[in-house]
Amino acid sequence: IRVSMNRNFFETSTSPCINICKYDISNNYCIGCFRTPAEISKWFYLSEEERSKITESLDSRKNELNN
Repeated sequence: IRVSMNRNFFETSTSPCINICKYDISNNYCIGCFRTPAEISKWFYLSEEERSKITESLDSRKNELNN
C-alpha cells in the first residue's frame, strides 16, 4: 500500500512533539512528548482515533516518569 501525503498534511496534522527528543533511562518514552519510539515513527500514519488514544495517555506517562 502506498500512502500519498502532501506538505499540507504535515502542516495541518498536530503532534505532541515539543522538540525535546530524548528518551528516558529505560528508552520507553521520549521525555519531551512521552510517546514511545514506535508511536513517534508511526504518528502521521495513525488514524485520528489512534492518535487520540495515545494523546489521552500522555499525562499519566508524564506522571509515571516524574515519580
